[in-house]
Amino acid sequence: MNGWKHRGVLAAMLLALTGVSVPKADAQQALTKRSSVFSHGIELSLRVPRSTYARNALVQVDIVLRNVSHKTVLVPPSCTADNPAAQVVSRDGMVTYPPALLSMPAAEPSCQLLSPPLPLRPGGIIKGRPYVVLRSNTLRAVANFQVLTQGTSRSNPAVIHMATRPVRVRLVRRPAPHIILTGAPALHAYVVSAILNGRGRLLYMDWYTCQNPQGRILGGHTVAWTPDPQSPILVPGCDEPTQWHVVAGWRGQPVAYLNYVRADSSFSTSYRTERAKSRTDHGTRTFTNTEPAMRPVWW
Repeated sequence: MNGWKHRGVLAAMLLALTGVSVPKADAQQALTKRSSVFSHGIELSLRVPRSTYARNALVQVDIVLRNVSHKTVLVPPSCTADNPAAQVVSRDGMVTYPPALLSMPAAEPSCQLLSPPLPLRPGGIIKGRPYVVLRSNTLRAVANFQVLTQGTSRSNPAVIHMATRPVRVRLVRRPAPHIILTGAPALHAYVVSAILNGRGRLLYMDWYTCQNPQGRILGGHTVAWTPDPQSPILVPGCDEPTQWHVVAGWRGQPVAYLNYVRADSSFSTSYRTERAKSRTDHGTRTFTNTEPAMRPVWW
């Protein structure tokens, strides 16, 4: 019995010793970051699950917009952003995310708000779990809502803009995935994770243009982070795109960018990083974490 007792004491000591080093580091990395703001009876809060991430990582955060007042407010939709939304901002306050792809074409002038404002009644909650790309280490949640105040009317309510206090995380360098572009037998891209196995399903956003037989330029894009049905193989929305721009990655990992422009395309622009060109000559090209430097605009 004494021998078993001594072994139990020794095991407890070993567990205590190992518990001092390893779990402490994990706890620091997993420390949840929170921030909130309150205005006109509306509370907006942001939750970031961890305190340390890889730079340019694809991260999912939690946003809650809560009406703690006794009045109904209206939350208007937007054709260019979520409401409420998560943003990543630089040290000087510039929004670095969204958008996911900085080279998207400008929105059509005919862009209309197809949905009426969403009424947020007393006690009501709007929750979101948006993705962000950590191009810098500061995050915030933003929201707009409409409320009747003194001097306003139902046809012209006051618009209130909210933003939480900044949440700062620690960013560390980690290798990004590689995107291998090939034209055999048709144009497609293969995303290779920088770690042994990508966690979960590959997520991506893209936009592309094509030219029909009459010479008209057509195009399409994904409007949200989309699980790749052929993970980790990506294909454009048409067989022979004149250009194709992709950002892809696994949750928690840095994202990778692909900027493809067909050599005979009339599209012409410049990027801070390498611009992808191909004559669809069955060649293979590899791209890593390159990011275009164009201003954020939307289709």
